[in-house]
Order: sequence, then structure tokens, then C-alpha cells
Amino acid sequence: MRKAKAMYRVVYPEWMDFVATIASNGIDKKSAKKKIEKYLVSRNAGSKETRRKSMNILINLFFEQNSELNLKEKLKDLFLLERKEKNKLYIEMFRQYYSFFNDAYEILIRLEKVNGKIITTDYYLRIIEKWGDTSTIKRMARTVKRIYIIFNED
Repeated sequence: MRKAKAMYRVVYPEWMDFVATIASNGIDKKSAKKKIEKYLVSRNAGSKETRRKSMNILINLFFEQNSELNLKEKLKDLFLLERKEKNKLYIEMFRQYYSFFNDAYEILIRLEKVNGKIITTDYYLRIIEKWGDTSTIKRMARTVKRIYIIFNED
């Protein structure tokens, strides 16, 4: 089985918008962490540990992979996009950084096309087949499913 980069926390489009704003302003990672921490506290985003993990995901997406994806250029245009288009860009960022997310998201898309909805047991069976049957994988699968639902709401 392949090893997955851990991703246990759901992040929301509004959080991504906030981080996109500060990332597009060219702020350094250390300063960004402080701003994100304050922002998450103001949003009552869970315990200190939960906020730390959420912040790590946001930092990974916007600062760690920035050079690989040429994000600065994409982020300049982000603010001109409608919510659905922004969410598509954010999902692409997840998919490029987290291989598990990419695989799980692809499974969700296929299941919804075939069944007209996502059947959770089918989803978990396909995840387990590809990634193994561990509590960590199941937890990450739940996270990806929640993000799929949140980012694809009308």
C-alpha cells in the first residue's frame, strides 16, 4: 500500500479565501501562520490542536506547493472568479498536493456519476482496496468526503 500524506481536517472555502488573500500579497510563511492562527481563532475553529492541523493544511496548500504550481499567477485572478470556480481551483490544489485526496476525490466523482449519489459503503470499499484498511485511511476518507460535499454545494 502507498503512504498517504496525512489530512484529517476539513477546511472551508472561506478559510481558503482568507489564506489566498494573504498568500497573494507575498507574505512570508511565518507571518502567514500568525495571521491564519488569529483567523481560525476568530472563526471558533476548534481546539488549539485542531487549528494547528487545519493551519498546516492551509500552509501546505498555499505556501509549500506555491512554487510548483505557480500559484501567485493563479491567485491574482482568483478574486475575479465566482464561488464555484474558486472551489474548483481549491480542489485542484488539494488534488495536486495530497495523492490520497486525489484518489479519493476521483472515486467520489465516479460513484456520483454512476449512482447519481455517493454510496458510502461503496466509497469505503474502493478506498480500502487501494489504500488499505486502517483507521487513519478511513478518517482521511471521511475528511475527503466532507470536503467534496462542502466544495460542491450549490
